[in-house]
This record gives sequence, C-alpha cells and structure tokens, in this order.
Amino acid sequence: TPYLSHPDPTVVRKSGFLFPTFGVSSDLGVIAGIPYYWAISDNKDATFTPIYTSNEGPVLAAEYRQAMRHGWLSIRGSGTYYDSDSAVEDVPDVRGHVFSEFRYDIDDTWRGGIDFNRTSDDTYLRRYNFGGTDRFLTSRGFLEGFRVRDYMQLSAYGFQSLEAGVDQATVPIVAPFADYNFVSRPDPLGGRTSVDMNAVALTREEGVDMRRLSARAEWALPFQDAVGGVYRVSAMLWADGYNVSNVDIPGEPKNFSGFTGRVWPQAAVEWRWPWLRDGETFDQVVQPVIQIVTAPIGGNTSKIPNEDSQAAEIDVNNVLSMNRFPGLDRVEGGTRFNYGLDWETFAGAGYSARAFIGQSYRFHTDDSFPAASGFRDELSDLVADLNLQFAPWLVIGYRTRSAVEARTFRANGLWLVGG
Repeated sequence: TPYLSHPDPTVVRKSGFLFPTFGVSSDLGVIAGIPYYWAISDNKDATFTPIYTSNEGPVLAAEYRQAMRHGWLSIRGSGTYYDSDSAVEDVPDVRGHVFSEFRYDIDDTWRGGIDFNRTSDDTYLRRYNFGGTDRFLTSRGFLEGFRVRDYMQLSAYGFQSLEAGVDQATVPIVAPFADYNFVSRPDPLGGRTSVDMNAVALTREEGVDMRRLSARAEWALPFQDAVGGVYRVSAMLWADGYNVSNVDIPGEPKNFSGFTGRVWPQAAVEWRWPWLRDGETFDQVVQPVIQIVTAPIGGNTSKIPNEDSQAAEIDVNNVLSMNRFPGLDRVEGGTRFNYGLDWETFAGAGYSARAFIGQSYRFHTDDSFPAASGFRDELSDLVADLNLQFAPWLVIGYRTRSAVEARTFRANGLWLVGG
C-alpha cells in the first residue's frame, strides 16, 4: 500500500509477501500471520512469518530450504518470549521448536542423514498449532548402504516425550543402533538363506539400561505340487545376547544386572492353493492359506527387558507370521495353526477389490502377549480387511478385528485414499 506488484506466470520464484493467514484460538485469541518469502538463490529459499496473537505475545516462525547436487536440507522453527503459561512450573520463558531434516547421497551405495526435532516444552506445539499430535519427537542420525543382496544401517536416536507426567530422565537414548540384512542366491535345492544381525544400546539417566546383540538366520524353500499347491518350508535359528542393568524381577528383592540371553529355533510349513478364473468382465483369484509354526514354549525370561515388543496386536499383516511380536525382545513360542482365505478380483481401468479373513489357533495360552493383543488365548481374534479401488486415484478400505468367543468387535477402521 499504496502500491501492489505481483510476478507474472513466467516467473518461477520471486521474493515477496505471501497470502496472510488468520484464525481464532481459545488460548491465543485472534491470530494473524504475514509470511514473507525470500528467494535467496536458485537452490536456496527462506520464509519468515511474524504471527500476532491478541492474548499472548508475538511469535516468529521461519523455514529454510536448500537443494544440493546430492542431497537437501530443510529447517523449520518458531519462537516466542513469555506467555501466561510461563508462570506454570516447568514452562520456560523462551518457548519454541525446531524441526530439521538433512539427507545426502554419498555414492550409489551409501547415504546418510540427520533429523533434529525438539521443542521447549510438551505443550508448546499444541498451544501454537505447530503440530504436537505425536506422543514424542524423534531425533536421529544415520548412515545406510544398499546393495543387491544386503543392507546395512548405523544410527543413533534421541526422543523427547510430549506426554504430561513423563520424566525425561526415563526416556532412553538409543546409540548405537546397527542393523544388517542379507539374502543369498538360490542354493542347489532352490532354497534361500537370509541373515539378520542387530546391535543396540539403550541408556537412561534413570531406569533400565540394555545392550543387545542379535543374530537370526532362516532357510526357506518354496515349491509347488502337481495340482497347483504352493508350499514354503522354513527353519530359523535365533540367538540373542543381553547385558542389562536395573531390571526388576518379580518376586526378587533386588534388580538384576548382568548377562543373559537365549537360543531360539523355529520351523514352519505354509501351504497356499490359488484358484484363478478368467471372466469376460473381470478376473478372480481365490486362495486359501494354511500355516503351521512350531517352536519351544517359553523363551521370554524376566531377565530380558521388553523394550521393543510391547505393542503386540494381531492384524491382517501378521496373522500368518512366524513371530507376531513387532521387535526382537520377545519371541512367540509353542505350536500354532494359522489359516486364512484371500480373494481378489481385477477389472480394466484400474478397478480391483481384495478381501482377506484370517485367524490363529495356539495349542496353549501365552501370557507373554498383552491381554488386548487378540492372540493371548488359544483361539485368536478374527481379523479381516476389504480394499476397493474404484479408480487409480480412489481407494476405500475397511479393516476389523473381532473376538469370536465374546462375539464383540475389538477394533474397526475405515479409510479413504484419493489423489
């Protein structure tokens, strides 16, 4: 004012003010922001956004982006000085946040990166509408390499809890975290050998410390019979070694510190029998599947802390898995019988539908699983999902998990994907 200029459509990037933003918040009152975009160079830019709040002080948000020949950098952040929450204990006078990402391709095999995400306190992001729906923020640095048959990663993680009442001293630092995966070529019998190795150290100011070294090997042989049945026979051997500190042992007067571990064999046989029908309008595939897995009972000693396998829950993705714990700290023992039915249909122009229903039967109960996991008892919950694709850009899905004996639904989910 009194002059206004605007770049014509042939201009790709130009410095100037962007469209202002307005809003109303019960905490902050009237909110108004005027972003300014700065085209620093062909591969760098920045955006500065002063934000006015009627109930609290001003906020400055900023973003910097840089494209490189072999990588990119992005930094977003904000800050404000003193608001009414600062009178509350544990809320600092200077409040703000930083979200950053850096990626760099070293060569055709190796790449690395750094993510740094921190905030001044656990309520700032929600209060000033910069996110904050997550339970914690994750920062990490990593180096990873990809080759034809193996993958390696070396990384370190730090976490900041955003939940009220969580003592940050009990949140672990994960460093180092190393992972190696290898898959062999087919052997003379047609089988493949895979090897997974993992090393991790968790350190806390208060609580359990853990150092773990795991090695897991699997040999799997796929084959077919004369009538179209598809089989997969596999055998696995896991070895996990732990050095732990301050582990609480139920019934023991003192916490456990020292070395522990396990050697864990498993074997499985899986059978599928796909049936195909060609139609004038659409094709169908119906495929029953049966899997039998056997392993020793037990294996989850109380001397081994459960750091990565607490969120165990049966669903369509793991009902046919050999181990349904999401991590390495817990193993699934005993003999179980898994089964399901898969149906798919395909038509032209991107139309398709898929439905799956499955369940698991264990020959014994297993208290290692949480009560709400759905497969703690002998007969697991029934899991199913349905995916309908009406066009390449529109997918509708539904997923459910129900307790058969209680005849109740434990979980349901409906999602819509468009683009």
